[in-house]
Amino acid sequence: MPAPRGACFIDAGEACRRPFALTVAGERCTTIRRSNRYLPDCQHLGQQQPRPLLVTGTGRSGTFFLASVLQRLGLGVSHDTAANQQDRRKSSCSSQSSRSAPTTSTVGGFHHGAVSWPHAFRTCLPAYTFRRLSARHPGDVSNQQLHDQRLFRYVAHLVRTPLAAINSRFNNGSVRSRTYAVTSRCNLDLRLNPALSAWSRKLQLALQHWVLWNSFAEATSELPLSLERVDAAALRGLIERAETKRAPPSPHAIDAAIRAATLAAGGRNSARTVKLDRLTSMWKRVVQRLRPICPAVRPASARPSAGRYPAWVRLSGLAGRPCFRHRLTWKMLAKIDPKFAAMAQVMALRYNYTVASEDRLPTLRGCPQQRCFFRSRPGGLAVWSCRLVSPKHVAETCR
Repeated sequence: MPAPRGACFIDAGEACRRPFALTVAGERCTTIRRSNRYLPDCQHLGQQQPRPLLVTGTGRSGTFFLASVLQRLGLGVSHDTAANQQDRRKSSCSSQSSRSAPTTSTVGGFHHGAVSWPHAFRTCLPAYTFRRLSARHPGDVSNQQLHDQRLFRYVAHLVRTPLAAINSRFNNGSVRSRTYAVTSRCNLDLRLNPALSAWSRKLQLALQHWVLWNSFAEATSELPLSLERVDAAALRGLIERAETKRAPPSPHAIDAAIRAATLAAGGRNSARTVKLDRLTSMWKRVVQRLRPICPAVRPASARPSAGRYPAWVRLSGLAGRPCFRHRLTWKMLAKIDPKFAAMAQVMALRYNYTVASEDRLPTLRGCPQQRCFFRSRPGGLAVWSCRLVSPKHVAETCR
């Protein structure tokens, strides 16, 4: 059986011998200090009293939907930022002299915490997560801005079906993004293949981001959540950790909050399976028609020239793009990056998702473990790196 979610550090002994386990090399407190988790045992206290709850993971994994549900249940949580939109509008209008002190809205409507993917790491937060008190540099990540330095007492790790999350991140992200890509490069040991085409490299970035970001969130969190399995019990657990004085919501109130969040998101969500990728439904019919002429994922040098496509396809910009706006497969990921695809499958099994036997990569036959650590980088922050290793002692079967 796969190892349960959660990291075990190398000196933990027997727990690190289980197949597919996440093991972390180095001191636990070193890893915690790069996160936003409040932990007095590691002297990781922040500058003020911690907020109660942080739910984190990767982008496109249901953070907006979960934040919406919690807000409708009466919790003061923000989404992808330490400040809500109203506070950010107020702070962006603040005078330059106000940089030296936070605004009074610091304890505003998000006092219960946040549902935010960027806050998995404490370093290199995107600009929009900062409390913008500088009118002169409203979008610059620098010391000119004062942002909320509070940590979070409880950290939950939210995941979504891997192929759906990676597909959605690919369709809603850019290798030049100042938020997703730049933050990833600052914190993660990304190893993109320059020989791949721009679109294949973008998919490789989405895959590596999903593996590395989720493994760090798993190593620094204490409560596992799966988006497709969010139910009344899971929501009550979050509400309890949010330290709210409100009475626990009834099952009817929880169902009503989920339905309202679903309608607010345009019907893309459901209580069990949350579908966040807007482009999927938009492109479904187009992709089905283009499938005979849309190339498979492979290096640009191996693709047919754009002149072989009809003129309207070339003008539309679709020529040469991978055909997975509707369906991404493990085979596509393995062609682009077999090592990270194998790690993604190991994580999928650890997160209790199904990987069909015909889709499993040969690497998984040895019941590998995922070993993660911080790799030093000259002149910069250490980056989070992961690889698969063969454990010395594992169970006879890992299926």
